[in-house]
Amino acid sequence: MIRRPPRSTLFPYTTLFRSLFAVTFTTALWFLVLFFERPTWVRLVAVGLSVGVALLAKQSSLLLFPIGGAFLGYSCLRGGWKDLAPRRRLEWCFKGFCVGGGLAWLVLVLGYRGQGLFLQYHPGMFQSAWFRAHALDWWFRPVLGALPWSFLWNLDFQANLSRGEWPTYFLGEIIKGRVWSYYPLALLIKTPASWLFLVILSTWGWFRKKSKGNFHGVMLLLAFTVTLGSFTFGAERYMGVRYLLPLFPLMAVWCAPWFQSLSGRGQGRRRWITGAIALGLLIGMAVQFPWYLEATNLPSKLMGPPEFFFVDSNTDWGQGLKELAQWLKENAPTETVKLCYFGADDPKRYGFPFEMLPTFTSQAWTGFANTPLLPCESAQDLHPGLYAVSVTMLKGQYVQYPCLAPLQNREPEAWIGRSIAIFRVGS
Repeated sequence: MIRRPPRSTLFPYTTLFRSLFAVTFTTALWFLVLFFERPTWVRLVAVGLSVGVALLAKQSSLLLFPIGGAFLGYSCLRGGWKDLAPRRRLEWCFKGFCVGGGLAWLVLVLGYRGQGLFLQYHPGMFQSAWFRAHALDWWFRPVLGALPWSFLWNLDFQANLSRGEWPTYFLGEIIKGRVWSYYPLALLIKTPASWLFLVILSTWGWFRKKSKGNFHGVMLLLAFTVTLGSFTFGAERYMGVRYLLPLFPLMAVWCAPWFQSLSGRGQGRRRWITGAIALGLLIGMAVQFPWYLEATNLPSKLMGPPEFFFVDSNTDWGQGLKELAQWLKENAPTETVKLCYFGADDPKRYGFPFEMLPTFTSQAWTGFANTPLLPCESAQDLHPGLYAVSVTMLKGQYVQYPCLAPLQNREPEAWIGRSIAIFRVGS
């Protein structure tokens, strides 16, 4: 049996593994850069092991293979390996493919056949990339027999989830089909404006460097472009900017030379600019506290609230139940709230009286299997009372409940962060 964590811990687990994805992906990418800078057996072994661990953390790390191909092309054409004869370059390409790929496969075998011994793995936990969804169609069938069974199960599971048109809420509209602008705009909207400004300054600095500096800069740019481009043009599900987490460590590395330059003489202007950027980041964190999940940057706030751009995991993981309980205690201590909740937490744990409206989240998942549901089949089912509606349910991304339609154009009485809207419907 594959051990599965308790459902109540699903979101913390998801957060942990999304972060682990970014860390392991970036580590593997760093070893790839070192290998293509100067190939050695030690670096090749490090590449194979780190890629395997990244694949265990999240199968979106399959992106490392096209990134490695882009690195190889650039290394052979413009930089890196220039001290090696053409035959030696081909030998290292062959070694990299066989040894690096073999080690990555070995890590997968050990991790997946551990069935829970490695990071409490279960196949349904890592659901995201378009690459995984279609990998079964790409690979030759004889190769599939050599892969761990749970890896194949996970690929098939993702493929089944990805079939059909998955609805996307974006810029106030529900869209079915591909939304190529989703991930680039999500990156621009969710990344702090000060950080984006620093990336622009660092870009100017990179391309003023000499060839060696440009070699590393181009590699970083290739990795960034392949990753963002793969999600932009290949994704079939658009749920959250969390899929782009590997880009943020790349952006941090991209900005590192800017900070390195601050130690030189005559850099007073750069230090003032850096101080202003740091102050902007701190102010942004203070203004958004404690609702960081639904945060958007300042230019985006001028265009509209977070729920205008996104719902689902960009704004709403059901994180507001504790604050909802506090609001009810202070403002409606004797009322029973009608709750339409999107999330995996159990409202019963917070001690406020509620009646449950239908929700997209499965009953077994949220612990409401034995909880009666209020009718919500028409606008007439919107009876007088106090309503607390998760923003994902309010916008109707996955299911549009008729009784919630009259609330969509109303201003809420209060917001819990920006994830739960509170309405009072009169008699």
